[in-house]
Amino acid sequence: MNFIFLLVLLFFQFLPAYSVSDKTITPEDIFLNKTVNEPIKLEARIDVPLELNLEKALNYALLQNLDVAQAKYLQEIDKWKLWENVGNFLPDYRLGYSAQRFDGSFLIGGVFPVMTLNSSFNTFMRFDYRFFEGGQGLFNTLAAKNLYRSSGENLTQSLNDTLLSVTKAYNQLLKEQAELDVLAKAVEEAESDLKLNQDLEKEGVGTRFNVLQSEAQLAEGEQLFIAKQAEFREASISLARLLNLEQGTHIKPDKNDLTVKKLYDIDKPITEIIELAKNNRPEIKKAKLEYNALKNYVGVAISGFLPKANFFGQYGGTGN
Repeated sequence: MNFIFLLVLLFFQFLPAYSVSDKTITPEDIFLNKTVNEPIKLEARIDVPLELNLEKALNYALLQNLDVAQAKYLQEIDKWKLWENVGNFLPDYRLGYSAQRFDGSFLIGGVFPVMTLNSSFNTFMRFDYRFFEGGQGLFNTLAAKNLYRSSGENLTQSLNDTLLSVTKAYNQLLKEQAELDVLAKAVEEAESDLKLNQDLEKEGVGTRFNVLQSEAQLAEGEQLFIAKQAEFREASISLARLLNLEQGTHIKPDKNDLTVKKLYDIDKPITEIIELAKNNRPEIKKAKLEYNALKNYVGVAISGFLPKANFFGQYGGTGN
């Protein structure tokens, strides 16, 4: 296999150059297929690009990001745990029913047979109300409430982190796209310079050195262009992962988003900024709520040393 590949290389190495439309094409150009109009397609689905701006990317993240979906699921679990503890304040009810049927012959005194057909039913209703358990139910409910609110702050934190990560990934993709366009333009200019120097050499007013220098500049530009394509593809994969899209999706950013944006007024005093962060950051609120839940569980542990009171009642009957 290696021998056949070596023969192919030798064939293209000694193949003479030929001219089409006054443009010299070398064997290396044929073998590597170097052209700017048809760049190397590193994207798996470049024929079906997904055009996104920053707003659409953030909406995709809110709907499909896995971290946000997991945070919502955990919040839903904590919500039902809260309702479970609230339901423990209600009394427990039990309904019972049984039926018996006697059919056949019975011997009276072991001598006289008597036929009988009799049915009886037993029904009852019972309720239990745990009136006092040392405060265990109350403290469990308060802890569940704090954990539910903590999961809400966790969801907010997940949303903030996801939106920030998507914004950074989108801006990185936009930067790579802008640099890719610049390098593509540079390659086109290098091709034009090479053609001009080749024409000047043919006319006798140029030198071979200028042609070689232009070829070197063109080769360097093409290498940078291909490397930037790989970086653009990596940025596209990173954004697709955050948006929970197929890794082969070719994302095309909106060039209108390539503008200077003011995120925050940094002229405010640092003390005001720190105080604002303390009041708004969900991580701090989440930690406070979890601390309160732990204090509630201390009350649950203490309730085991207190007496308990339970009310119960039952009503039933037996008949035909």
